[in-house]
Amino acid sequence: MTSSLLVVSALSICLPDLSVSPALCAAATDRTASQEWLKSLLQNKTAVHKLFEDSGLKTELTVCKETNIYSPKYGVTLCWMSIPAQRTTMIVKDIQRSGIALQIYADHKEESDIAVVNGGFFGLNSLNRFVPLGLIISEGRVKNKRTNWRTGGVITQTAKSIQITPIRSFTNSGSTIEAIQSKPLLVNNGRVEIYSDDYKLFNRTAVGLDSDKNVIVAGAFSDNGKALSLFEFASFLATPRAHGGPAVGVALAMDGGPGAHLFFPTLNLHFGEPGENFVPNTIHFKRRL
Repeated sequence: MTSSLLVVSALSICLPDLSVSPALCAAATDRTASQEWLKSLLQNKTAVHKLFEDSGLKTELTVCKETNIYSPKYGVTLCWMSIPAQRTTMIVKDIQRSGIALQIYADHKEESDIAVVNGGFFGLNSLNRFVPLGLIISEGRVKNKRTNWRTGGVITQTAKSIQITPIRSFTNSGSTIEAIQSKPLLVNNGRVEIYSDDYKLFNRTAVGLDSDKNVIVAGAFSDNGKALSLFEFASFLATPRAHGGPAVGVALAMDGGPGAHLFFPTLNLHFGEPGENFVPNTIHFKRRL
């Protein structure tokens, strides 16, 4: 499969130890290796877009691109937007539309949108038609039923807050206005929840929350569609601010691969494949004054 990334803008070694299991040793080695390329990539901040600042609360987008031809991540772009939770509200749109991705996202944006993220997974029904998978609640109405996945979680919007809940703990209370189910849970309680690297590289997106009550919208993209593995992506998301990362406390992956897409309307900036695709749903973070 050939893929094309479009960016459009208007403007420690694990030593042998009989007390340590081979799996834990391998995980530690993976983490050490990932720290090296992350350190390099996060130093290559090609842009920091400061969108809004209200009472000291900042909304800004950071973009890092690996330009070192000797890096194993040459050509990979990492981006994340930090939005104060007090300044945003989330809505989920049930799109279910095939077509040119750029046009679909442009058609469904609203004036108050700060960031638009691709939603959850989709599959084929008995009529060989694409349909969304996983729970979708929009404007208080269940648009799609919960899928019995054992992993992952649900992002919800209530009248009070945006939350990300592991699926094993989730119950659909009457206070849920908007919700979307996806998988896997990448980070929880500040710790990477992907325990080993399968080395399967795809473009990725995620929605997270940090300890300062910021919503974090993040992605990893490459022109060939082979940006990061889930382990690498989770490691990036959990990287502390002191090391240049977004420092999420909890993060849930959205559908990856060709469906991974981020759109920042204020900047007229897209990340992801621009061509033909099926968009089951989108998540919109809107500015709330």
